[in-house]
Amino acid sequence: MLTAATLAFVAYALYTIGWSVVDLLFWSRLEVWADLGTSAIALVLLPAAVLIRAGVPGGLPLAFAGLLGLQAISLHNSMHLYGEIQVWFEGGRAVFGAWLMMLAIAGQQREAAMRKTPPEQP
Repeated sequence: MLTAATLAFVAYALYTIGWSVVDLLFWSRLEVWADLGTSAIALVLLPAAVLIRAGVPGGLPLAFAGLLGLQAISLHNSMHLYGEIQVWFEGGRAVFGAWLMMLAIAGQQREAAMRKTPPEQP
C-alpha cells in the first residue's frame, strides 16, 4: 500500500508539473505566476513521497500541505479558465487527495505493525 501511495503521489506531482509547463509554454491560458506556483507546489509532493516511503516523520504533513496547496491553486485556475468553480472536478480532486492520504496512512500503519511482529520460528 505504501508503495502504491508513493507512486501515486509522484505521478500526481509529475502530471501537475507537466500540465503547468505545457500551459506556460504553449497555451498561456493562466498567468505566469499561477503556472509557476502550480509547479512549485507540485514539487513539494516529490520529496514528500520519498519521505512517506522511507517512514520519516513529517512526510505525511508535507504531502498534506502539498495537496492542499494544489487544491487551492486549482480553485484559482478554475475561476480563470471556466469563469466558475467546477464543483465536480474540484470535488473529485479533493476525494483523490483524501484517498491518497488514507492510502499512505494505512500503508505506514501496516509497515509499523509488521516491524513489531517478530518473525515466526520454524
